[in-house]
Parts: sequence; structure tokens; C-alpha cells
Amino acid sequence: MTLRYLIAFALTVLSSSLYGEAYFVHGTGCDNSVWNDVIRTEIRDVFGHDDYTDQVEFFEWSGENNTFARIEAADKLLAHILESRASFNIDEPCITLIGHSHGGNVILIATQSLRKILGPDVDINIITLNTPNVIGGAQLADPDINHFNIYCPNDKIIPFAGFNKSGLQVDFSEDAKLKNEYSHPGDLDSGKKGSTSRTFGMAASNIAYQDQYFLKGVVPIKHWSCHRGMLPKNVEQWATTLRVVANQETEFHLSQTSEPINSAN
Repeated sequence: MTLRYLIAFALTVLSSSLYGEAYFVHGTGCDNSVWNDVIRTEIRDVFGHDDYTDQVEFFEWSGENNTFARIEAADKLLAHILESRASFNIDEPCITLIGHSHGGNVILIATQSLRKILGPDVDINIITLNTPNVIGGAQLADPDINHFNIYCPNDKIIPFAGFNKSGLQVDFSEDAKLKNEYSHPGDLDSGKKGSTSRTFGMAASNIAYQDQYFLKGVVPIKHWSCHRGMLPKNVEQWATTLRVVANQETEFHLSQTSEPINSAN
């Protein structure tokens, strides 16, 4: 029996078994209504997770547009994961966290402590969807966590989603706690502190998709934000690639003979 056959067999078993759970984290100014059945089902299918209730999968936070709110949310997310696993007797060694927009930044902050609370044997996947890579902000703290970043190259929100715009919060001092944070859109991909990028250099894979939604009118044009990767037609755009890359990442961990790929265009 060859190594390739064993890997293929293991992947089949993994993809057909239900184990572990997924957590969905909404972004700034939103709530859990952004998560539809299409994206929830797709994430469960890709990573082989069981179908848990909204009580487990949904995490609610204030959605305020500042770093303090996201730090507070990350602490509460960690508590929610521990409480959910205890209450529902979840002990399988795999979880996936997916965050839309700043929800992905909440997850990145949480990764600073996630391994410590879950232990060394749990396989952790995080998915950042339309999430700004904020220079000087939280980055993935554990290289053993699988990070899949899904983005639209035309996303109009991410250039504003940092914290370096003049006159607003730049030092995270306590008196700025309730202020909104923005970044100069012209600083996109500049590398300046507080500016943003649509991709993550340390991600296991940056997966691009093209927005499939249009504004109504005589001449249909794409929805201006291109920041809604959780909508069903957009999920269909990126889900197939995510499935392929996730399987390749699993194969890498099984064989430890190859490097994860980057599928960004």
C-alpha cells in the first residue's frame, strides 16, 4: 500500500466523518444575520464538522469599530468556545473559526491564546473573509494554525478598515476608546503602520473571488462594496478552491513532504 494511497484514504475518512465544530464571527456594525445556510453548510462540509446549534456556532459581539472592542470580543470568543465545548460535550480535536471583515481580526487576536486553552493536539482552522490585514494589528500567533484568507481584489471597504487616518485613533489611548478607527485608502498595501492590505503574507492560502452581486438599474453594475463574501453566489465562487486548498493542507500535515499552496490570483 503506497503512501499516496494512504493519504488519499485518510482524506476520504476525514471528509466523510463529522467531528468538531465551527464558529462564525460577524464584523463591524453587523450581527449574526449575515450568516446564511449556504456558507454555514459549506464550511461544515469542507472541514467535516458536525451541525451544532446557533448557540454554539454564533458568537455575538458589540461590532464597534475600534481595537478595544475587538480585543474585548476576542476574550469573550475564547470563553464562548470553552463554554460551548463543555456544555455540548465536544471533545473532537478539530475546530474552525470564520470571521467576516473585522470579525476576522477578532479571531486573529484570539489566536494569541487559542492554542493554550485548547491544547497541542487540536487541529485549528481559521478563515478570514473580507478581513483587513492591518499593519501593526493582530497577526496569526501560532504557525501550526491553518489560515485561509478569502478576499475580493476589488473590495472597497478594506482600504478604510485600519487605524492611521489623521485625527482619529492612532495610539489606542484610553480616552480614544470609543472612537471609530479608519485608515487612509491611499495607503493600501503601503506597509505603513495602521494601513491595510487585502491579503496575508503568512496565510496558508489567499483565495481570491469575484463579486457576483450587482446593483439594480438600467445598466447593472457590481455592488459598490465588493465586501460581501458570505452571500451565496460569492460562496459558490470561493468554496471549491477552499475545499481543494484545505485538502492539500491536510495532505501536507499527513505527509509532511510538501508546502501549502497560495491560490491567489
